[in-house]
Amino acid sequence: MCTTRGLPMRGLAVLLAGAVSGGAMAATPEGFDFHGYFRVGAGSNSAGGDQVCFKLPGAASKYRLGNECEGFGSLTLSQTLPPTADGAQYKVAVQFAYNTPAEQDWEAYDTALREIYAEGKGVIGGALKDSRFWVGKRLRRTDVHMTDFFYWDNSGSGGGVEDVPAGPGKFSYAYMHWVDGRDEFGNPTTVKDHAITSHDLRWYDLPVNENGKLALGFDLRRSDESRSGLDGRHGYMLHVVHRQNEVWGGSNTLALQYGAGAAATLSRDADDSLDDAARSWRLVEQIHVEPHADWSGQATLVYERKDYLKQTWWSFGVRPIYHFTDHFNVAVELGHDSVKPDAGAGRTLTKLTLAPQLARGRGYYSRPVLRLFITYAAWNAAAMAADSSGVLGGGSSGPFATDTSGLTYGVQAEAWW
Repeated sequence: MCTTRGLPMRGLAVLLAGAVSGGAMAATPEGFDFHGYFRVGAGSNSAGGDQVCFKLPGAASKYRLGNECEGFGSLTLSQTLPPTADGAQYKVAVQFAYNTPAEQDWEAYDTALREIYAEGKGVIGGALKDSRFWVGKRLRRTDVHMTDFFYWDNSGSGGGVEDVPAGPGKFSYAYMHWVDGRDEFGNPTTVKDHAITSHDLRWYDLPVNENGKLALGFDLRRSDESRSGLDGRHGYMLHVVHRQNEVWGGSNTLALQYGAGAAATLSRDADDSLDDAARSWRLVEQIHVEPHADWSGQATLVYERKDYLKQTWWSFGVRPIYHFTDHFNVAVELGHDSVKPDAGAGRTLTKLTLAPQLARGRGYYSRPVLRLFITYAAWNAAAMAADSSGVLGGGSSGPFATDTSGLTYGVQAEAWW
């Protein structure tokens, strides 16, 4: 029997089927929801062999179109229970995800339980009657679609409250807990002696201009240690995000972020090697437009400075799509990344993809899509020298190990529902 890490395929299928049938019988049909996402494909490279992908060493993301070498999917099941006599309403949800090389018809793959939580609304009257209380494991993150860059990510286990009325906007608080499975040397360990605690406060849905809203975030991080000779570090992050709707049929999002101390990573982790003086800041800009029935697209700009790494990363990309018919379009994605250490040569990578696509309809986010793609990437010698983890075209053992450019081609399906 084909198995996953920790969960047999047959057991997963039975669990999903049981959840679906049980939910359908136990509550009203409109209270049950099943949605998901997947991408899967196949490809090759111009030097021969399997598809390889291109990511600049030191960059936090890569441009996705025609540049994903894995199969990935997630399935979410949720049930909103009928309201009680006094108006309280509860919801339960679970999400499974898998990741596979997608190289054979029968292969091992990784699975994960990404979400499992319960939520209650209307459980307290008065000003909190529309607030939602939750406990469990949740994905709490915001990303740039064309790069899968989750720039505001505080996912994990915990509990909190959302949609608390607060002046012109709403307030949320979350207590999050994340266990780091590494020892003091960075090696995996099963000893549970390092935990990261986050107190995440947000004030959001603040109307600041016509069709524009602001979100403010403060995240206090504490890293707890019980290892001999190591002390936990602390830090904080600040987030300011403005979203402007009705921009050429789409929207624009601008985010400014600042991290200090152990939270200078600007991620869900906290780094015990950082002292209180560590600092970082980041700007993320993304715009999605639908200016005409025949055109759609997205563009993004990221500028990130991490003083403790003595390194600056910036990234710019654009993906325009021309829709020839309701079901056929052509997408082009151009992305450029640059990483400049304070000492040493700067690293660069430019990627260009052409992708004819069959789609369910017009629009940038219309899915499913079935696409052909051809991808060309070029990088400099400094990028090649820094590629110790093999993220750039397969690394030192890859087909482009001695080159500064490469070409791949293939097919991919992407869907969500």
